[in-house]
Amino acid sequence: MHHLYGRFYVGDIYDCFYGDNDEWAVVHACPHPCFHHAVTSGARHDSSMIVAKRGSHLFLNMRDWWYPPSDHTMGTIVTRLLSFVRSLRPAYNVLFHCHEGISRSPSLALIVLANEGLIDTASYEAGKRHLQRLYPLFFPSQGIEHYLKTHWGPLYGHENDLPYKDL
Repeated sequence: MHHLYGRFYVGDIYDCFYGDNDEWAVVHACPHPCFHHAVTSGARHDSSMIVAKRGSHLFLNMRDWWYPPSDHTMGTIVTRLLSFVRSLRPAYNVLFHCHEGISRSPSLALIVLANEGLIDTASYEAGKRHLQRLYPLFFPSQGIEHYLKTHWGPLYGHENDLPYKDL
């Protein structure tokens, strides 16, 4: 697990845990085993099978896309992610994790850090460089990077116009 800034951390599958506690919230960006575990153990999930939530855990059916993901898929992921983080008590530490901690989890952390005003938001490239100074292992997949580049303004803006569907 690597500390990014303030209460935000990024990690890999070995940092994953499912239990609730008073100190941590976890954003799981793994289709398997995390999202599968959530859906088969009764977590509330949306009908599109993109997002599930249980307590202080957000489970995302997210992959390392080599082609641009659909706006619906990433829009759902981003709006639920931002809503989830905003709903947490300020005392919670937030762990973003995926299988290897290289693409998905730091990409989600980038979105949240930009939204919180904690990194450079002048452009996607500036934000990426800033995050790579904090976490040199950040290398987003082509599809995720394409999405971040083409949607950078709305991703960190307070007037986020991406579709939102509560669970």
